[in-house]
Amino acid sequence: MFSIAVQQDLYKTYILSDQLAQSRLEVVPERGALPLVGQSKGTTCFT
Repeated sequence: MFSIAVQQDLYKTYILSDQLAQSRLEVVPERGALPLVGQSKGTTCFT
């Protein structure tokens, strides 16, 4: 099941995740909405 969370640090970060697929994507709209962190099946794809 997909979930969306919001984390407020220096910039507002949206965390899109799917626990079943063990994937996670963090996006910061204020920094051009480019993905900052990506994980798939527990492996970090990019940071």
